[in-house]
Amino acid sequence: MISFVHFDDINTATVTTETDDITFPLTVNDPESNHFSIESLIASPESFSIGDIFGLAMDEMENYYYYPTNK
Repeated sequence: MISFVHFDDINTATVTTETDDITFPLTVNDPESNHFSIESLIASPESFSIGDIFGLAMDEMENYYYYPTNK
C-alpha cells in the first residue's frame, strides 16, 4: 500500500509491505488531485494515488516490479 507521499522538495512515495517501508522517487502528474507516477517501479500504471494497494516484487538485481492485486 502507498502509505505516505511527500510532494514538497523531494517528491517521494513510501510503499509499505508486511515487513518494510520502501521509498521511491515520484513524478507529480496532477497536483490538484494528488496523482503521481513511480517510474522506477517496473510495469506500474501511469498514475497512482495515496492508499493504492498493489503487489510488489523484487528480482535478484534489486529492481522492483508492480503487479495488480484483487484488493
